[in-house]
Amino acid sequence: MAGSVTLRALRLGTLLAVLPFLSAAAKPNVTAFYVPWDATGRSDLAAHISAVDIFAPFWIALKTPDGIPTITPDDTTSALIASAKPKPTVMPIVTNAHDAIWDGDTADATITRPESRSALIAALARLAADRNYGGYIFDLENLSPAAIAALPQFVSAAQATFTAAHLEIWVTVPLGSTDWPTRSMQDAGATVVLMAYDQCWANSTPGPIAGDDWFGPTLAARMRGLDASKTIIALGSYAYDWPQGQPAKVLSVDQATRLARDNSSSVTRTPPQSNPVFTYSAADGIAHVVWLLDGNTFARERETASRYNVKGVALWRLGLEDAAVWKRARGTPISSGNATQPSPVCFLLPTK
Repeated sequence: MAGSVTLRALRLGTLLAVLPFLSAAAKPNVTAFYVPWDATGRSDLAAHISAVDIFAPFWIALKTPDGIPTITPDDTTSALIASAKPKPTVMPIVTNAHDAIWDGDTADATITRPESRSALIAALARLAADRNYGGYIFDLENLSPAAIAALPQFVSAAQATFTAAHLEIWVTVPLGSTDWPTRSMQDAGATVVLMAYDQCWANSTPGPIAGDDWFGPTLAARMRGLDASKTIIALGSYAYDWPQGQPAKVLSVDQATRLARDNSSSVTRTPPQSNPVFTYSAADGIAHVVWLLDGNTFARERETASRYNVKGVALWRLGLEDAAVWKRARGTPISSGNATQPSPVCFLLPTK
């Protein structure tokens, strides 16, 4: 799927991580993805750090084709993590998003050139040993067909080093795309994250973000042939506000709810899409359409996802999510057909 860096980051386009299913008596693991330029996200991290098992900061970018990563310093957040009791495991995100672009050329070179690939893997292994990381989550987007085809080889090369160092590797994949070699990446050792949102996105025409009539059938088709034990289903909880004829602005669920209330707009939820939606007219007279993924949508999608007995269910994203999602993340099981326990949940933050 195409889109701006901000938009694609919403798909997370950046990456998710999660731990295996726990016993029914245990609480689900929570992974928090974070970007240092999001003050709201940092506040949310501070508020919920006791519930975070794995912390995934957006600290590593690929900006040059030589495979040498650029590290973003974040002393404030590092101190917050260091003082936490217990401390969450740190698994940084590695991405080719920088300077308001998804740098496809740099990612292609890193994946397909043996010397660049080796340089990146060696640098990440050294960094993990120095900072006690638990692994890495790769969000490499705007790739060429050749680079996409080479991803299993990239995963294999990383695993050859990471396994000995007890490091994990995750890779994000758009739910609606069939071009990515997902099963081959799993066979090579990666956990694949299916980003099950952005059916409609900021630069598309207004519409559901993850409508029921899209989510269920698309997920069912994508799960065929995948290793469920190496699959994470990422769910969204955020909003898009489309001014007529213009790209959408990203809103938190709380912002969208207040916007509806302030404009006396009626929020509707109509099958088969069933994502909440409302309209309003701004002060300048421009008509707006707002679609959102609230806590009820998250719970319904999580119930569907749990039926596949996947490795985990993830949430995009901390700072935008319905507050009710946190209650779902800790200790509130959702009964669903074959599922008898809640799935692990991940909280993600966007790229810049």
